[in-house]
Amino acid sequence: MNSSTSSTPETTPVIAAIGEYTDRPAEPAHALEPAASMARALEAANADGGGKLLEQIDTIDLIALISWPYENPVGRVCEML
Repeated sequence: MNSSTSSTPETTPVIAAIGEYTDRPAEPAHALEPAASMARALEAANADGGGKLLEQIDTIDLIALISWPYENPVGRVCEML
């Protein structure tokens, strides 16, 4: 294995907690926007991880959001946290 591509404990990704939020209101017009659903899922993951994970996050990445036309979806989620 090439040492320049091998992981070290400091750079190995881990799953520290999980969170899920399901939004299925009786009236679709009352559904949360996708960023709000993502923020709720992150809050659930934070609680699952003991309540201090969000303070330690260095970055939030989002891949291929196609459900809503945000200019900066991650920024919107961060504003909600």
